[in-house]
Amino acid sequence: MDFTVKDSSGASHRYDLTRHPGSEGMCLALFLSGLVIEPLTAAAGPILVSTLVAAMGGAKISVGGILSSLRHDPTILEGLDSAGIGRAARGVLASLDDATIYALLRYVNRDGTPLVHNGRPTGAFDEAYSGNYTELGLALWQVASINGFFPVVGTSAPAKPAAS
Repeated sequence: MDFTVKDSSGASHRYDLTRHPGSEGMCLALFLSGLVIEPLTAAAGPILVSTLVAAMGGAKISVGGILSSLRHDPTILEGLDSAGIGRAARGVLASLDDATIYALLRYVNRDGTPLVHNGRPTGAFDEAYSGNYTELGLALWQVASINGFFPVVGTSAPAKPAAS
């Protein structure tokens, strides 16, 4: 599977990856889902479920349905605790350690070169992401999405990867 991400200077880089084996992916999926639960509850907690159900016309509550409701009735957002969401997101980012990042990128090549070998970053990793952390974040998100590492929020691997 492959995808393309632009670096900080606008150049495109091709990523190819092999999905994690189930025995490894399971642990990453549980860990990453656990990290996003707090920001999700910080975001959704102050909003009453009945308000969402009413805004959705009684439809089944899903992440897609909630996002659709917000587009049609942005006043729902008035109940959000923005500071609480920020604190929770900061906590998530602080708890994402090097070992997890390297585990996510274990089966990933950037422009044909491995980013991680034996659980450690390669020279290609350091060269690619020095001053280029937005690309790293986008690559991590793509890897997590393709592997379906956020089952709590409903991400899953696409049936057919996007063409690069």
